Amino acid sequence: MALPYPHTRNDCEMCRERDADFHVQEEQYNPPGKRPARFCQGCIGIFLTTHASYGRGRDVSPGEPFTITLAMLFPGEGSWD
Repeated sequence: MALPYPHTRNDCEMCRERDADFHVQEEQYNPPGKRPARFCQGCIGIFLTTHASYGRGRDVSPGEPFTITLAMLFPGEGSWD
């Protein structure tokens, strides 16, 4: 499969096969000493759906809106660490 841009980092937290396109900014997803919460275009939807369905706890209604702040990462070579 041809990738649409330079592909060198493999830093998607979920699949680790693609360069991350988004960094989740919330502190709960970026604990010290752990890999940053970064996801490619293919995995960000899975992360958001899973968080909305299961990650908010039982005290929050499934229909209740939630907010997650994302930063877009630029494609290219090198590491974001």
